[in-house]
Amino acid sequence: MELLAADIGGTNSRFSLFSYHDGKLALRGSIVVSSQVESFAALLDKLFTCWPVEWVELGRARMLAFAAAGPVRDGRIEMTNADFAEDEEQIRSFFPDAAVRLMNDFEAQAWACLSPVFAEAECLMPGLCASAHPAGRSAEVPVFEAGKPVAVVGAGTGLGAAWLMPGGEGSFVLPSEAGHVPFPFDASDAEEAGFAAFLAERLGAQPKAGQVLS
Repeated sequence: MELLAADIGGTNSRFSLFSYHDGKLALRGSIVVSSQVESFAALLDKLFTCWPVEWVELGRARMLAFAAAGPVRDGRIEMTNADFAEDEEQIRSFFPDAAVRLMNDFEAQAWACLSPVFAEAECLMPGLCASAHPAGRSAEVPVFEAGKPVAVVGAGTGLGAAWLMPGGEGSFVLPSEAGHVPFPFDASDAEEAGFAAFLAERLGAQPKAGQVLS
């Protein structure tokens, strides 16, 4: 079975086709497409146009996981940093025989923390990781403490955030639009307060987290 995974961002969109046979997942091909388009249909048109003919036929995908930067409402995502909306029905018009799962992009990132890939993730602060796990990082010991919530945060075109609530088979994810909340400047710090005032004057409103970090 072929599976298509997509990460739809405000600047670029990434698509990867996988095959799943005998319990093994294999990457068949990946492509990056600019998100600077007038509609979601135009983005999918561009995907099919740019997909290399020598790779596995894209239309063979029978399971689709599309993750996009924005809240999911009734099978639709109004992109927060792009001029189009992602819609399950539009996806099915291009892939009529496939099962479709639409989710927030950082919901997908949070679920990825439960995958084998996460065990191979590079620790950017080895000293901190070593103090948390004296035995050192291994495939069996993730960099978070088992059974405790995990915050997944990333700054790109916008600021994304989600929380993974581990619980074995009962694990679940809390997606958010944390990038759109007011940034918590420390008013008692003169430098931070001055920067907050500078941004507020420039933006004409109280700065949001994504405007500060992205």
